[in-house]
Amino acid sequence: MRASASFTFHKLEGSYQEFPNADTITRRLKKLVQTIVKEQQSLKTLNFTESVASENEPTGWSLLEKQHILELVTDFGIPITAEGKNDWVLLREMLLQRMFKDSEPEKQERSAIEEKGIQSLEKFVQRLRIYSQQPSEDANSAADFDPDKDGFSVPPETAKQLYKNINLLSYIRRQLLASNAKSFNLGLTSLGENLQKHRTDKHAYLPESWKPEVHDKGLLYAVSENGFSVLEDLPKIKQYRLCLLYTSPSPRDRQKSRMPSSACKKKKKKK
Repeated sequence: MRASASFTFHKLEGSYQEFPNADTITRRLKKLVQTIVKEQQSLKTLNFTESVASENEPTGWSLLEKQHILELVTDFGIPITAEGKNDWVLLREMLLQRMFKDSEPEKQERSAIEEKGIQSLEKFVQRLRIYSQQPSEDANSAADFDPDKDGFSVPPETAKQLYKNINLLSYIRRQLLASNAKSFNLGLTSLGENLQKHRTDKHAYLPESWKPEVHDKGLLYAVSENGFSVLEDLPKIKQYRLCLLYTSPSPRDRQKSRMPSSACKKKKKKK
């Protein structure tokens, strides 16, 4: 589609940083067909015996499972394989780990989730994604989104956060860090220039030891590999080389000392 001269997509080359991937195109196609069919049905020019959107089909997931899926996807997004495809198998494993983080799942409980199938998980997550693009402010909209009638709902603010996080994580993984962080490395000069301007700002907050090629990259990898929840524990993690920054005062805060986390080497107290 992108290369064919029969379409206009080839004209987007150089105009957009990221051409829609296959998953995005597929979702858009489904939404396009659903919208057109609904409009035609309202005009009574089409008459299907089944709902094209299948929005009224039961999800097959329990209330607890759906809550865990929502929390997981909001935090971690959708993982991808080395080939850049959505990794639903890994997402299911992460769901099991989240649900049974304090103990190993019983064989029966694990089988119950596995029997739902990868397609069932993908379908539910895609429904969350579609809903999060245009969340309704109507308090009764949850019934249309989830017909299971088990009390599950996604508040508008949660939906907005889900949409933002999924897209940001997808961009980091598919664009910035793809091909050994090729796109990120191409932008290092601009990042360095931006950092210099930042340091002259009276509201500067980054320490002088901050280096884009080390710490910005480490931050991106940390979020990509662990989700946004890792931001709460970064001071304790040495892997991404951000821990030691907590020992350095910011340019505007030289008189105050910042103690590192317990995972970093602590300064000795002055007598």
